[in-house]
Amino acid sequence: MTKTILALTLLFSLPLFAASPAADYNLTIHVSETCIGTDCGVAVGNSTCKSVQLLSALVDGAKYELESETFFPKGIVALGDYKARLIPGQEKPTHELNRSYELMFPDGSTRKFRVIGQVE
Repeated sequence: MTKTILALTLLFSLPLFAASPAADYNLTIHVSETCIGTDCGVAVGNSTCKSVQLLSALVDGAKYELESETFFPKGIVALGDYKARLIPGQEKPTHELNRSYELMFPDGSTRKFRVIGQVE
């Protein structure tokens, strides 16, 4: 009986010891400008355009232009600071920058943005 109670206590306390998903978002991104733009391309001879969100942001002292990877679903991102994480596996060991970030909003939802420009 004692072993069963101990096992159940440990089982139900495991979520308390699990790492918070927010812990992965260890960067702070300051959004200083936001707008809606268009991303146009040609596929199989047809041109298509979609709405995207464009951000001017400061990440670790570097100024980047970011573009949303998803369709403009909920409105523009408000100006201010957001927790973010670098999406792994996109870095190249060259002089070219290929990077994406995932921003976490105060409600816990996230949105991915890719770097499309850098400003000095």
